[in-house]
Amino acid sequence: MTLIIVDQHKHQKFDETYYHSNSNPGPIFPKLIGEHKTDICIIGGGLTGISSALNLAETGHSVTLIEGMRIGAGASGRNGGQIVQGYSSDIEAIIKTVGREKSHLLWSLAQEAIEEIDRRISLHEISCARQVGYLFAATKNSQFKLLKRISEKLKNTFNYEATSVIERDTLKNWVKTESYIGGLLDYGSGQFHSLKYLYGLAEAAANIGVQFFENSKAIQISGGDTITVTTACGSVKAKTLVVAGNAYLKGLDNTLQRKISRVTSTVGVTTPLSPKQINSVLPGGVPVADCNNILDYLRVTDDKRLLFGAGADYLGRETKNKKRLIRNRIMKLFPQLNDFDLEYVWNGFIAATRNQLPEITCSQQNIYIAQGFSGHGLALTGLAGILITEKINGISERFDIFASINHQDMPSYPYRNPLLITAMLINKLKDLYH
Repeated sequence: MTLIIVDQHKHQKFDETYYHSNSNPGPIFPKLIGEHKTDICIIGGGLTGISSALNLAETGHSVTLIEGMRIGAGASGRNGGQIVQGYSSDIEAIIKTVGREKSHLLWSLAQEAIEEIDRRISLHEISCARQVGYLFAATKNSQFKLLKRISEKLKNTFNYEATSVIERDTLKNWVKTESYIGGLLDYGSGQFHSLKYLYGLAEAAANIGVQFFENSKAIQISGGDTITVTTACGSVKAKTLVVAGNAYLKGLDNTLQRKISRVTSTVGVTTPLSPKQINSVLPGGVPVADCNNILDYLRVTDDKRLLFGAGADYLGRETKNKKRLIRNRIMKLFPQLNDFDLEYVWNGFIAATRNQLPEITCSQQNIYIAQGFSGHGLALTGLAGILITEKINGISERFDIFASINHQDMPSYPYRNPLLITAMLINKLKDLYH
């Protein structure tokens, strides 16, 4: 059996983000040249791939990871930096999808994912500006009522006590805008510098023997009892393959992308702001995301800049005028903010499933796939690495909870684009009128 990987980066120039320019130079690894043998080969040098590599190496496996560009060139270096509890999917939808008993297990796993971040930060002494607190903001009464119901559901269903409803009269202690009417503060969620965290994990993995190869795009995979991954200048033979490209790796004979849609989000970071400017917009010091289907998300970085993300293109297209989009969204939300410029703007890609739960599964006995984190990837990618390691080591129970989830295919071509465009327009209308 031969599976072909479509080269996602062939015509895509790697543009540095705020995260790349704000980090010490990351580890530099060689290009894959010649033939290599290993227990496990991993495709993808982001949080999913490196978390998997680290966990697998810690349990005694030899691991080789190949990345088509640089470590952290994809979503791990171009996200919003927000660590969010749970899943994108609604609580009742999760219960309907997996049943009440498994929904409790899913929730506890999502909490474990955030605990794992803090454990790794402490264990490997990673300096990545980790902070706690997160505000979900309502732009209309229906959303605020929903946030109140969510808070009660979390307490009553999962015994989760870390949320607090913020009424309109106290909301401006956290965010100063006329666009929001209330919010839900969650101290179980938070923020960090994702790329510094990733570099810390990569260094820890390299120190215990993981072999990393950059600028080594997978061209072909030959499957069987032994898997061969071929690049332009070499190959890796392995007993097991982990595919961890998420929205940045199309292919596997066109089967990998059937369950996910590649969504574009645009992010901008301002020049450093004065204390007065920061107090005029986000005095509470916690990240904020609104409750719209096509949402805005924002936070103040540790070097006192406003990071702002907006927009969603369901076809995965590049935003034409990124700087204008972000500046307009900032000024709409904070008309009082002046005398700032956007120093960095970029696009990032999110892989979303139809039920908004991640797809963590085996495509065949010795090929594992983790993707479709649907906007919650900063925490859930690390969880994927833990679960894949458990499964490979013969412990199946927790992995099988995710593997048993029925993920529906996304629309196939030629119907895919029109249907996704329609969905995008419907979500925009919902944000305006519901």
